[in-house]
Amino acid sequence: MVLVLPRNLRSNGSPPVGIPERKDEVSFVFEGLPPSLNDQYIKFRRQGGKRGVALSEEAKAFEKQVRSVVGSQVFQLQGFPTGDKEVMYELEIHLYFEQLENPGWFDTYVRGEHAGERKAQSRFKKLDVDNRVKFLQDRLCAAIGIPGDEQIFHGGDPWKHQSKHSRTEVTLRVLNDRKKFFPEEP
Repeated sequence: MVLVLPRNLRSNGSPPVGIPERKDEVSFVFEGLPPSLNDQYIKFRRQGGKRGVALSEEAKAFEKQVRSVVGSQVFQLQGFPTGDKEVMYELEIHLYFEQLENPGWFDTYVRGEHAGERKAQSRFKKLDVDNRVKFLQDRLCAAIGIPGDEQIFHGGDPWKHQSKHSRTEVTLRVLNDRKKFFPEEP
C-alpha cells in the first residue's frame, strides 16, 4: 500500500523539518509615510541640456527603509508565497498622519466679503494617499520579491489615522477564496 500525501507534508500533516509552514500573512511597520507624488521625484538637466527625472532624497530614504525593514524581518517571509504569479494578495495599509483635518475648517473670516465663511473649503486635508500607496506597493513588491505590482492586489484599502508620530503599518495577506473574485470558475 502506498500512502500519497499532499506535497511537502509528513504523515501527521505537518511540513518536513526545515520546510516552514505556509504563512498567509506578513506585517511590517515603517517610520514616517511614503512620499506624496510631489515629493517622489526631482527634475534635473544633464550635460548637453537634456532633462531627466530621478527619485528624490525623501523617496530614496523611504525605499531604503522598506528594503531594510523587510530584510531585517526576512524570517517572517519563510513559508510566505512570493514567487508565484497566480497568488492573489490583499494589502492593508494604515497611514498615520500628524494631522488629518484642516485647521481653517474651524475658523471663520471675521471681516470682508467672506465674513462668516470657513477659512478652509474642506474639513479634511488633501494627503495624496493614492500616490503614496502606489509608491509603497511598488517598493514592497520589489523588497519582498513578489512579481508584478498592483495587478496582484485584489483586496485591501488604505486607512488614514491621526497620530502624534507619523508611520505606515502594512499587512500583506494571501487571498485564498478565488470564488469571491472569479465566481464563474468551476
